[in-house]
Amino acid sequence: MRRFIISLFCLILFSTAQSHPWKPNHFVVVDTDAGIDDMRTLTLLLSMPEVNILAITVSNGATSAEAGYQKVKSLLHELNKQGVLVGINKLPVNVNPFKHAVDFHWTDSLYPQFTEVSFIKVLERIQNYSSEKITFINLAGLSTLDSYLGEHPEFATRLKQVIWTTDIQLEDSWNYSLSPEIYQRLISNTVPLNLIAINNEKLNYETDWISGLDTILDSYSLFFKRSLINQDFHYAMKCYDELVPILVMDTSLFQTTSKGYLLKKSTSIQHIESQISKMLVINKNNKNQVFIKFPIDSTNYISDIAPFMNKTIQKYGNEEWAACVLTNELHRHVGIYAIIGAKMGIRAREYFGAGVDEMKLISYAGNYPPISCMNDGLQVSTGATVGHGLLTVLPNVEAQPKVIFEYLGQQIEFTLKEEYRQKLEKEVKQLAIIYGINSNIYWDLVRQIALNCWFNWDRNELFEISRVANKE
Repeated sequence: MRRFIISLFCLILFSTAQSHPWKPNHFVVVDTDAGIDDMRTLTLLLSMPEVNILAITVSNGATSAEAGYQKVKSLLHELNKQGVLVGINKLPVNVNPFKHAVDFHWTDSLYPQFTEVSFIKVLERIQNYSSEKITFINLAGLSTLDSYLGEHPEFATRLKQVIWTTDIQLEDSWNYSLSPEIYQRLISNTVPLNLIAINNEKLNYETDWISGLDTILDSYSLFFKRSLINQDFHYAMKCYDELVPILVMDTSLFQTTSKGYLLKKSTSIQHIESQISKMLVINKNNKNQVFIKFPIDSTNYISDIAPFMNKTIQKYGNEEWAACVLTNELHRHVGIYAIIGAKMGIRAREYFGAGVDEMKLISYAGNYPPISCMNDGLQVSTGATVGHGLLTVLPNVEAQPKVIFEYLGQQIEFTLKEEYRQKLEKEVKQLAIIYGINSNIYWDLVRQIALNCWFNWDRNELFEISRVANKE
């Protein structure tokens, strides 16, 4: 009996150690035809910490696949999520694109033409490098999933569910008209297909609520609002595909049917707007392991930090603030390269759209200060700790502020830009010459340099980012 209790205790302990309470609730692939409502849907899904978008595939429909691919890639660049996988499906459909959807620019920035990648290659990468059960969200037709299953039928076992937006009368639905023959094939193959049946005739966004989005000061709300400014085009003002992230967050506005989900008749546009507002705000909140809410009362902070807290959070977000706070406590002083490491880790997670503890890191920062201090910030911001075995610090290399991040088989190198490295080296060297590294004045002034990095250096400007290799 004693041996059984000990074994049970060890099993519970091991299970607890292996659990991931910060893990996203949903790992998704989104197929889109780049309609205006699809932009809203992607913006919401990308903002949700409980959703990890493994890949986006773009197919023909509201726009051509080629045009849609460029729109999606541009949006990801604007949101600093350039590493999210995007694939293109050029299979023909039965209808012509919408002119308004084609003409609508998702971003103001004009980028060079992005190189197209086949959706087959992208989904193969997900299948090979992710072990999660996948929610496949269809905002267009079903040809992407159907075609991929034709080549990889075993992928069906990886599907947690397939969510497909349609009208209440399926045969009258735009998404159904794109490839009607596929629907019957998928349901006959026991694919877990759930329809969201939508009647959006009364679901028109209110202008007062749209104006109120300006009070949510982040990129996601700005892009969501952008899709609603073309009020001359009535369809742009209607809620449609963005009901998917609402369903993912909270099913209370829906009733279940034999085919999936139906928006309750009692659901008004005000209910939907309230849910969207919550989603656009919730991405500001951290998922903590000890705190119910990370402390952001300035009275809790030291006098040279407190006055800058609110402005810094507004510029760089709660997540970076928390990472820098915890890094400095772990590091036991406000360290320059520790903060650089925290900012680099947050930027890398943002780049891939990855959660905590999902990337592998190879650090060139070495084991000797000051550059090795980066490793503390990297561990706090990514969860890729030495203890988890996800961080490798290369020995016997020339220390440099460089890290290779690996996620879903992609390897991307982040390096502190030379202009910033030289600036730090020059400033610290001057202090060492004047005061000596063992003086209190030296360390007080180093703290001031570190605080300047924390409060004023934008993680989106700090690093050179380049592709190392694609594992196949």
